[in-house]
Amino acid sequence: MDPNVNEKFTQKDGDISGRTSDSSLQGTLRNSMSIPPPPPSDSLLNRYNRLLDLYPLKTKMITSACVSAFGSALGSYLSATNAEQRSRNRHQNLGVSPSSKSALSKINWIDVLSYALHSGLIQAPICHYWFE
Repeated sequence: MDPNVNEKFTQKDGDISGRTSDSSLQGTLRNSMSIPPPPPSDSLLNRYNRLLDLYPLKTKMITSACVSAFGSALGSYLSATNAEQRSRNRHQNLGVSPSSKSALSKINWIDVLSYALHSGLIQAPICHYWFE
């Protein structure tokens, strides 16, 4: 830890003598562990790159899990929609009305969760250390 950090916080709090109080030490520890606030004009990509610099493995794990879950949900939805269209065409030929399902019930949520867990907990750490 930077030795000037205590001096900066004590001067900031108004203590010119250089002594540190317990509350300023707690503030120092709390501030050194948190993510620094982004500048107001900072883009989303710059924020993501800063998180990659600060917490590379955690950021990659979360990103991988989110992308994998989105891809699985989209694939599940599209395959259900395609199957529904085939079924609708078949029912129209037979003269039977097809049953309609909501968009969320078309998605196989068990698969989405399993893909997200596998990607975030297994695939991302392996790729992180493999390519490091």
